[in-house]
Amino acid sequence: ALKKADEVEEAFAEHFMDNDQGKAMKYLKPHQRKESHAVTFFT
Repeated sequence: ALKKADEVEEAFAEHFMDNDQGKAMKYLKPHQRKESHAVTFFT
């Protein structure tokens, strides 16, 4: 299964990211989204 995932990552990088593996990983790997702003509560 891991070998297939690597093949898919390589193919994605080749076709969509001009062989830029790092840029491809940014799109393929899930990442934690940071809060863009703090939420304030008014009382």
